[in-house]
Amino acid sequence: DCQRVLQAMILVADDGGQLEQISAAAGLSLNATAACLARLATLSLIQIRGNLHEKWYALHPLTRHFLIQQAE
Repeated sequence: DCQRVLQAMILVADDGGQLEQISAAAGLSLNATAACLARLATLSLIQIRGNLHEKWYALHPLTRHFLIQQAE
């Protein structure tokens, strides 16, 4: 599931996307997507921005570069 979330995050804007957007792009439930985002943040593969009420999730620039290269 976390690999699907990473791949889906290539489709969201460079400055990040919200949980609902990423979940829809990955084809996963909100709970599964949130769990993956928490794990990916722990591994420093993504960045979490925002505040208590609104969070944005973005790929770390090095992660984005790596995933785009792999897609080519």
